[in-house]
Amino acid sequence: MATIQRTDGGGAVTATYTSGGDSRFVDKLYSNVKSDVVEITHDKLENCLLKFYRRHLLRSAWFNPLSLGIGVSLTLATAEFKQTVFGVDAAAWKAFFVIALIGAVIWLAVSLVSLAVRWKETTIEFLINQIKNSRK
Repeated sequence: MATIQRTDGGGAVTATYTSGGDSRFVDKLYSNVKSDVVEITHDKLENCLLKFYRRHLLRSAWFNPLSLGIGVSLTLATAEFKQTVFGVDAAAWKAFFVIALIGAVIWLAVSLVSLAVRWKETTIEFLINQIKNSRK
């Protein structure tokens, strides 16, 4: 067991460690244990986490409309609408897929704009500042 004395301006700090009786390999001991303590009630923490979770979902919200748009555009590019299926004419099916593609593109644009506008609100630093109740 060895003891290392370290001063940090305010006085000596003593650190004790066990090294199997051999302290010749330890030159300096660094301590990084100072930290801020944040007190928060359960309901406030739950509220912060729920709000953050909804915002954090924006990071992956663009994936569904993109996938739908790719699928519908591939269908439009490769399908030949020639006959009536389920009592619906071929032109109506083509119109349905065109409208679905337009809807997917609009949904994708809205998702990407929402993500761009609220990007900073989806970070862990934002969550920590919400929990600390600071406005950095």
